[in-house]
Amino acid sequence: DLSLKEQELADQMKLVSHAAGVGLIEFFTDTRTFKCNSEVSSRIGLEHSDEERNIDLFYKYQTEEVKEIFRQNLARQLAVDFNEAISFTHPFYLPSCERNYYRVSRIARSVEGRISFLGLTIDITAEVKAQLATEAQILQLNEQNEQLRLRNLKIQEQENLLRLALDNTGWAYWSFDVINDTRTLSPQGYEILGYSSHSGDVSPMSAWEQNIHPDDYQNAMARFSELLAGKISKYDVTHRVRTREGNFIWVREFASVTHRNAVSGAPEYLVGIFANITEDKRQQDLLAEAKEQAESANRAKSQFLATMSHEIRTPMNSVLGIAQLLSRSERYPKDVLMQADKIVRAGQSLQQILNDILDVSKIESGKLELSPATFSLSEMLENISVLMGSAARGKKIELAIKSNEPIDLLYIADQQRLEQVLINLLGNAIKFTEEGAVTLEVNNAGGSGTKARMLFKVADTGIGISDEHIERISQPFTQADSSITRRFGGTGLGLAITSELLRLMSSELVIQSTPGEGSTFEFELSLPYALVEQVMPQQLGQLKVLIAEDHPTTQDALEAAAKALGWRATLASDGLEAVQIYRESLMAGEPFELLILDWQMPRKDGLRVSREIQTLCQQAQLENPPIVMMVTAFLREDVLNSCDSKLADIVINKPVTSAALRSAYLSLNPKGDKDESALAPLEKRPGSLEGIRLLAVDDNLYNRDVAQMIFEAEGARVSLAQDGESALSWLAANSDKVDAVLMDVQMPNMDGLETTRIIRRTPSLSRIPIIGISGGGYEDDHKNALEAGMDAYLTKPIDVHQALETVRQLLGPTTAAQTSAQGGQATQVVATETQEDTALNPLFDERAAVDFWKSSAKVALYLAKFKADFGDYLAQVSQSDCPPDPALLHKIRGAAATLYLYDL
Repeated sequence: DLSLKEQELADQMKLVSHAAGVGLIEFFTDTRTFKCNSEVSSRIGLEHSDEERNIDLFYKYQTEEVKEIFRQNLARQLAVDFNEAISFTHPFYLPSCERNYYRVSRIARSVEGRISFLGLTIDITAEVKAQLATEAQILQLNEQNEQLRLRNLKIQEQENLLRLALDNTGWAYWSFDVINDTRTLSPQGYEILGYSSHSGDVSPMSAWEQNIHPDDYQNAMARFSELLAGKISKYDVTHRVRTREGNFIWVREFASVTHRNAVSGAPEYLVGIFANITEDKRQQDLLAEAKEQAESANRAKSQFLATMSHEIRTPMNSVLGIAQLLSRSERYPKDVLMQADKIVRAGQSLQQILNDILDVSKIESGKLELSPATFSLSEMLENISVLMGSAARGKKIELAIKSNEPIDLLYIADQQRLEQVLINLLGNAIKFTEEGAVTLEVNNAGGSGTKARMLFKVADTGIGISDEHIERISQPFTQADSSITRRFGGTGLGLAITSELLRLMSSELVIQSTPGEGSTFEFELSLPYALVEQVMPQQLGQLKVLIAEDHPTTQDALEAAAKALGWRATLASDGLEAVQIYRESLMAGEPFELLILDWQMPRKDGLRVSREIQTLCQQAQLENPPIVMMVTAFLREDVLNSCDSKLADIVINKPVTSAALRSAYLSLNPKGDKDESALAPLEKRPGSLEGIRLLAVDDNLYNRDVAQMIFEAEGARVSLAQDGESALSWLAANSDKVDAVLMDVQMPNMDGLETTRIIRRTPSLSRIPIIGISGGGYEDDHKNALEAGMDAYLTKPIDVHQALETVRQLLGPTTAAQTSAQGGQATQVVATETQEDTALNPLFDERAAVDFWKSSAKVALYLAKFKADFGDYLAQVSQSDCPPDPALLHKIRGAAATLYLYDL
């Protein structure tokens, strides 16, 4: 039977295909179905079945790429006759997502009217993958060969460029083939060494090492050995080498290893270049000699400046000292006091010129350095306010200082130099502004958790600077043009010093200006926060404040100062508006607690506003009328001497800072009583150094007299000595009759430094405080004085206020009282506490400290500095059996007394 034979044949085919691992599959076009043997079923993840199945099961794991290949092969199949076989290689994805490859032989046929495609598949994955790997390796090798070819071309090109460059620069090059022991030298090398490359001369490279100068040989060969050993990658040595004529020339030589053995790393090929630098060397020697001469001249100039500074400051000390005493006296007519004040101001101007010249000298010699320390920004701004307020007085300008920074924060920077920068900028702004406004703005623009990004800006409405002159004015002794010097005066040093100081602070000055309209000077500093435990001063609460000020710039500054203290401020642009605003607050039952009034305002001045508001308060029977702070750009005495001065509780000079507002507020007791000392500056006050005993040592008679007059006017008793030897003799006989020594640093025979060292080595004298006084203006002078054992340092000409403050701070608040109470009996500089004292006094008397320093912020600053300076040392001493350093212990006790740290 035919059907049985066909079935038998089919069964035999299945057996053969299964035994050979061959897959059989037949696709039917009319039903989109397929049949396959067990081999194909396992490949596509199906259980074997002789039934027809949907063709989608066959394509289940195939990508679009594979499906497209199926479609292309189907098109090929349709293009040939029935029963004609075609063969092709086909990718196929298994259920595991592995990509395999199969060799397919397929024919199209028609059985009982149905068209189908019968295919036989053989797995050739291993062969295809091997072929693909081989092709990939071949491709990679081709790419590597191409890269090598391109690299060799590039190396050749670079070598050609190097030769061309050396040919045009006079540099010679050489090569050394270590394996073959051959050396080559370029024609330039022959020429440099005096040989001819065409005359048969032996190459100088053959004896290169022997021709190196004996003094240079050891260093040159040591470096060459390091190159060969791979310790350095480049040989760079300057040495001398002998020429054909026997002379030595200087050469600069470079070399490197270009090839090393792949296994051992031994050098196989070296190249190098060298050039004759004999003339360059000679020029360097000349420059070094010239530099030494210049440095010697600069040292001589610095010494000359220091000497002349001392010589000028010494007579200035007498002139200014006597003038300051005259200006503080009440025994002379007003016109005499005014003339004395002019002498003081002129002398201070001369002193500033000397300081500027010394600063420029430090800049030129590279000796200008910063001394960062903890400081209070608000206290610094208050210092600047006091200084610059007097400078602006008498001019038709409004001076304002504005800051958004909280008043109690401490920072780390060189306060003296930062203050100098701001005073220079403000001084110039005031000098070159005839009318309008000068403003200093200090704002915190963010930063990190440990640093603040502070922006400083000084703006004026002065004469302005043209673009071509902005660059010139930062040069020493330079102003925009010579007419400015004739018109305004000055040395032209301020901005040069300012620019250099800002450079040391890692900042720079940015200048913007329009001639005839004004200028702005800006810089930015990164100020670290002081990482110390900050003692917070007394809190003032959220006072409700009314500010009456007609000038917008000052109004903004007053508002910022009030907000920095946590106060709630309302603004009025003149006196009339201020009265109306207060009346409305009174009617609303929320009257203002504090009034900040400008003395001179349009329509109604500050005193008249105060009178009308007091009348309103009386009519409303207000139990607690507001405190009245009167601010003025004029002298405080002008307000205090007016008939209505009692209408102000306190008078503050412009520019007003947050520190000034807080100090003024704290000077009034909770009932709002007036601080009579603030309202009566002309009253005679008791001497601040009553009973203090001082020894003044100075070789200049006038300076001794000035010191005696200054300190005796404050209640001190002053003894005199004319040099170091006489001072030691006096101290030996009177060691128990002196509280402090004022020591001139520069004296003949025995100077102040040597005298101080002897005092510190003498047990009976070692604890006496010594204040150095010198005409030297360099930081080294200050440093030398402190290293010799001095406790403080003043620069001539002496500023009376600074001198008195220094003595008070150094001796502490207890010394004068004890000395006076003992009727002149001998006492030590810092009194020793008894058990009774310790029992009566707390560890820290904050009220007494604030009263002494007149500023809670300053007390906080000094407490933080005391802890930073002495905290670690005191902790070590308390845990050690070793005796403490007497000199340092003396300094600590003095500082503790100044801060009312009784237990110390």
